Amino acid sequence: MTAGSAAGSAAGTLPVRLERALRHAVKAARTPTRARTPQTGIRPNRERAEEVLSRLRGCQARLLATPADPGALRAMDDAAYTLCVLMGRPTAHGAVLAAEALLAEPAPDARQPTRP
Repeated sequence: MTAGSAAGSAAGTLPVRLERALRHAVKAARTPTRARTPQTGIRPNRERAEEVLSRLRGCQARLLATPADPGALRAMDDAAYTLCVLMGRPTAHGAVLAAEALLAEPAPDARQPTRP
């Protein structure tokens, strides 16, 4: 990272937000993950998870189309944060994976009680 930083400083400095995001991503990548225990407690609502995941993907498309639009960036940040909170995950990537796993599960039959 030092060589990359030196090369980056020779060519110009990175924007503060980009540098901070890069530093956070590198730290997260280097942090060992622990085995997740089965989730206990309240499970996220499938419909809400699908709604927020769809909104996140729409924001991704909007941000790709207009990367300089601050409104698109704010909308993407908001959707990612909402999905992280909803899924109980610390990163957007983890929240997306958890939401996709939830939506891949067979839907519970509405006529059957979920608890004994």
